[in-house]
Parts: sequence; structure tokens; C-alpha cells
Amino acid sequence: MKKWKYYLSIVSCLVITSCASTSDLEQLKLQVQTDNAAMEQRINAKLEKSIADLQIKLATINSKMDKISEEMALSRNIQSVQITFNNLKKKIEESESQVRSFNTRINELKADITKSSSTNTNIQQEIGEIEGKMDELIQLLDSKK
Repeated sequence: MKKWKYYLSIVSCLVITSCASTSDLEQLKLQVQTDNAAMEQRINAKLEKSIADLQIKLATINSKMDKISEEMALSRNIQSVQITFNNLKKKIEESESQVRSFNTRINELKADITKSSSTNTNIQQEIGEIEGKMDELIQLLDSKK
């Protein structure tokens, strides 16, 4: 519809210019300039509004991007903590395994000590018996002299 108005304006201008005077042409020129200025103002206003809308949308997008960046940084921190936790858990499990191994070895050594102590007691008894027999033998030898 706007195109038809434009074309009608041009046709009107042609009709008017063909039978118009110089003052009519000047008046028509002023009217066209006024219409052009008004149209330019409307276009500029729409352009400024579009730019303002785009700036608002850009600010919203930047805000969302900042939030996404923060969430990604938090996610990386969580992953780092999980890795550290898993490493510590592994070290604890290894330490527990070593403690169990040490406890087993300690129990084995205690058993060896008990066994050795028992053997030492038996040896001391045998030594005592041998000393007793040696005393008897010495007394017997002394009595025969």
C-alpha cells in the first residue's frame, strides 16, 4: 500500500509540474523536503529503538555468558576436588593395606617370640637338668677320690 502512495505522489508531482507555476513547484519542493525530513526522523527513531533493543539483548546475552563461565569454573573446581578426594581415598586404602600387612607381620613375630620364649624356657630347663646331673657327677667323682 505504501508503494502505491509513493507512486501516486510521483504521478501527482508529474501532473502538478506539467501544469504548475514556479511558486507551486517551490511549495511542492518544500512539502517533499518536509515529508523527507519527517520520514528520516521516523527511520532514525526506529533505528535508534532497534539499536537500543539490540544493546539490551546483547547485555542479556553477556550476562548469561558470564553465568555460564562461572558455572563452568565451578564445575572445573568440583572436578578438581573429586580428583583430589579420589587420590586421598586411594592413599588411605593403600595405608590401610600396609597397616593390615604390618599387623599380620607383628602377629607372626609375636608368635615367633612366644615360640622362642618357650624354646628358651625348655633349654633353660634342660640346662638346669644337665647342671643337676653335672653336680651329681662331680659329687660322685669327688666321693670316689
